[in-house]
Amino acid sequence: MNKRIISIQLLRALACLLVLVVHLASFNPLTNLQFGGGIGVDIFFIISGFIIAGSVEGLPAKRPIYTFLVNRFSRVVPYYYLLTLVYVTGVYVAFRVHASAGEFMRSFLFLPMGKDPVHPVGWSLNHEIFFYAFVAFALLLTRNMKRIATLFLLLLLVLQFVPLQLGIIKEIRASINLEFFLGMLIYLLRNKLLPHLRSLAWVGSAIVLLLVVMRLTLDQMTETSTGYYRDTVMLLIGAGIDLPRGLIYGIPSALLCLTVLAQEFRLQSFAKNNLLLRIGNASFTIYLIQHVFFTLLFRLEVSSLLLLTATFCLIVAVSLRLYLLEGYIARAVKERLLVSSG
Repeated sequence: MNKRIISIQLLRALACLLVLVVHLASFNPLTNLQFGGGIGVDIFFIISGFIIAGSVEGLPAKRPIYTFLVNRFSRVVPYYYLLTLVYVTGVYVAFRVHASAGEFMRSFLFLPMGKDPVHPVGWSLNHEIFFYAFVAFALLLTRNMKRIATLFLLLLLVLQFVPLQLGIIKEIRASINLEFFLGMLIYLLRNKLLPHLRSLAWVGSAIVLLLVVMRLTLDQMTETSTGYYRDTVMLLIGAGIDLPRGLIYGIPSALLCLTVLAQEFRLQSFAKNNLLLRIGNASFTIYLIQHVFFTLLFRLEVSSLLLLTATFCLIVAVSLRLYLLEGYIARAVKERLLVSSG
């Protein structure tokens, strides 16, 4: 899947901006309200499942697994390592706090460690890497995307009955991983479903559902958490009921992605340099670099709404420039790996 899908880029822009807003809102008591902007991560996971399904169908007959791993590794890992080092340096300069060698190793190997990795957003990449690893392993068995998606769903279901509380097991069976399956399912059913969802009313309905869910639920992560429960359950506000995130956030996110994808025929007229499309392209950079700026905000104890708004604009502006570096690193690493393998 080499062709850029405009609707996917717009969804990426929405997802990263939701995450950015909810993080910035936490700095101001007036804006730190119950706002489920973290659902942007769930939208990202739906998109990831969709994109990976398309990329699998486009793999070459020769060395498909190696090609898949090179594509994924070059796209995500080197840039994540770089910005993690930038973030860690910023934290050390600002607060004289540093991670241990063990924490670095587990973070760079994408292994659960009972708390956030060295880079705070690394928890979501742990799930992404698990998904990539599963797909690579499944390719040993079959090239059929329907079978791969089915195997993934079966794995998640079986692990629900495994009593072990090991970090890696808890992370793999976390309900949020169901969203990768939903993304793959959307890809597999796209030709049957999308033609029936072209009315803008469907998009409006999906947005309303998303907003209702965001308003009624709350991420339960606390600073004293020692596990990954935050990506497993959500709290229904006012009722004290735990709900599986993969369903409560996953289904509305999947419906939004599905209905926006159905508008692709309307979106072709978007200008090539449209700002939202550029933000979508730079979404990974925005996602990774924002905590570098948050370190400075913490150090200066910034809470002014005006300064937070300026920080929002600055993060987006810097990311739009850094995206060029992201692309250069990904291409350079990919070419080096492909050439070195013959």
